[in-house]
Amino acid sequence: MNNVDKKRKGLERAQRYQQKHPDRVRAQQIKRTYGLEWEQYLEMFTNQQGNCKICKVPLSLYPKQREHEIAHVDHCHSTGKVRGLLCKSCNSGLGYFKESPLLFKLAAEYLEEVN
Repeated sequence: MNNVDKKRKGLERAQRYQQKHPDRVRAQQIKRTYGLEWEQYLEMFTNQQGNCKICKVPLSLYPKQREHEIAHVDHCHSTGKVRGLLCKSCNSGLGYFKESPLLFKLAAEYLEEVN
């Protein structure tokens, strides 16, 4: 068996595991990336009633398992502090505005002015 076949079989095995154990895979990713235990993640999801903390769109705990998009863990990039669960658009928006309340305020003032 050559290296390409070994890699392909390894990827197939990983995909089967992910499909069979989505909670374990997601829990490991959440722990590794954000230091959150699965129970903490579930509690945040429940406290937010399964919705984005900003726009309130329904979220999913697992990727590709519901019609809703995955809940993104919002965190401060300088401190690592977890702030809440957001949809992709809201999470990206915070990043585009460099997590600056002043920039958000200026953007809101601009939109009020031009509308």
